[in-house]
Amino acid sequence: MDVFQLQTLISGILALLVGALLCKLQKTHGPNAKICTAPQAGGAWPIVVLVLSSLEMAKECFTVHDKAFSTRPCVTASKLMTYNSAMFGFAPHGPYWREMRKFATIELLSNQRLELLKDTRTSELETATRKVYKLWSREGCPKGGVLDLKVSDYDSDTIIKATCLNRILAAGDSIMVALTWAVSLLLNNEMELKKAQDELDTHVGKDRKVEKSDIKKLVYLQAIVRETMRLYPPSPIITLRAAMEECTFSCGYHIPAGTHLIVNTWKIQRDGCVWPDPHDFKPERFLASHKDVDAKGQNYELIPFGSSLALRVVHLARLLHLTLFQCCFSFKSSCGHDRVHWTHKFKSYSTSSSPNSTFRYKAL
Repeated sequence: MDVFQLQTLISGILALLVGALLCKLQKTHGPNAKICTAPQAGGAWPIVVLVLSSLEMAKECFTVHDKAFSTRPCVTASKLMTYNSAMFGFAPHGPYWREMRKFATIELLSNQRLELLKDTRTSELETATRKVYKLWSREGCPKGGVLDLKVSDYDSDTIIKATCLNRILAAGDSIMVALTWAVSLLLNNEMELKKAQDELDTHVGKDRKVEKSDIKKLVYLQAIVRETMRLYPPSPIITLRAAMEECTFSCGYHIPAGTHLIVNTWKIQRDGCVWPDPHDFKPERFLASHKDVDAKGQNYELIPFGSSLALRVVHLARLLHLTLFQCCFSFKSSCGHDRVHWTHKFKSYSTSSSPNSTFRYKAL
């Protein structure tokens, strides 16, 4: 075979390869292409995981495809840590989840129940101010018992323990972490701390404690809470969701049933395209450009508790407001003019923090 024949053969092979590639691209991205499949899992652990890190995709996931992603994947950790998925916050979508969600919404988190337990909540809040680590009421659930429903094979004791554990994890740890970060941010920002104290003196005074009716007046303190949850959300990464059915996103990706969902809340809430100076502590942003943005789950640029058909414990935010507002204290940092340095690490359901510098506070 001479050089000319060899060149002809190589050129023909290359032409065939290029033609095959163009045909494949035409089928995948051509005008007749409707969907494109997400990259397939490889290796010995075939689990497809969809990670959302943009506001647009998260909004579409929680609105258009909310029903598709309303279940929980069946993983070993959930079985071992949640009484075999008896904790309704980790239970798969089904009759048990619906009944327990209904029970929690009506019997534990309804406005009537919250008003009925107002005195108890106030008493516990005062105790928490003195002893921050005691956030859970010793009295437990209110009298009346659990609804006598046979919706699963779980016995009543298991349901009670799982439901109480769910509320302890959601309330105690989340509020403690958020409150710790709020205090640390105020310590490092004396101007914002002074504005907050001036607002408390103007609308509440020093002769009484903050009540629920005062929250609407304390707009700057509300902005501090929102900015704290934006910078350090209780759920920086929303995990343990799965697609019950296949769906297709507007960008063209086809998501097969069984795909695990992870929402990078930390990235969304620090997106420079949405939040100017995203890494800076600026409560004023919630009094101006983002004054209509709240953490109730409908503004997808701020979803510290997530947003979906799953139970959203927005009442935790109210308790956080009261806890922080009742801490009418003047800080005295023991580190001089140095900033208080805090380290944080990610957990499966929250972030934790620990101070590298100590501080003292004096109750007013």
